[in-house]
Amino acid sequence: MTWSRARSVRLCWAACVLFAAGATAARAEIVEGDAVSRQGDQSTSYRWRVESCNGRMRSEWRTAAGQMIAWDEVEFADGQFLRYRLVRPNLGQDMTLQGGGKVTLAGPMLIEYARRHLAPLRGGRELRVRYLVAERGSTVELRMRAPRSAPGRTQVLVDAASGLLRPFVPSAVLEFDAAERFVGMQGQILPQLGSKARPEPVAAQVRVLSQGLTSACHI
Repeated sequence: MTWSRARSVRLCWAACVLFAAGATAARAEIVEGDAVSRQGDQSTSYRWRVESCNGRMRSEWRTAAGQMIAWDEVEFADGQFLRYRLVRPNLGQDMTLQGGGKVTLAGPMLIEYARRHLAPLRGGRELRVRYLVAERGSTVELRMRAPRSAPGRTQVLVDAASGLLRPFVPSAVLEFDAAERFVGMQGQILPQLGSKARPEPVAAQVRVLSQGLTSACHI
């Protein structure tokens, strides 16, 4: 894969607002929250919801008024993704990519991977994964580190493994509590503004407001 240094890679980390699929086959985990994007004196609010069940994860993003503006879904097995779909109705964008090769993670799998590896990260270990960049149909190697931790909190920094790519790949900071639950992040989110030809990535502060189990899957 050849990377152009003329344009940055667009990664939507918060497709990535997903974690612990610890439910049984008959139950699903639902996580909901909000996100705020700020540009100068202006701020835009979003609502999001993620469901995980039976080897499938789906995230949905809406405006504060409830309009669906982006969603994605990943099917996975044995820790690797099999199929990924990304839809942005406001841009007229709909793409599906199949897994395989050296690609390990896609979409909402990233945060769950970090959560499951908090122990080695807290111990100072640096982890590397291959992550799907859906818009380009290619992958990038990411590194995960936990350089800073406060009492009861662990912050995981995610950025490009390659120093040459680091200026062009957006980084993210994921935060977990003492019980290893994902509680928030700072980075790019799934919705984009602009147009399909000229998309504009959105960076936001994301937080979890509620999470729990339901009696059935809806994905």
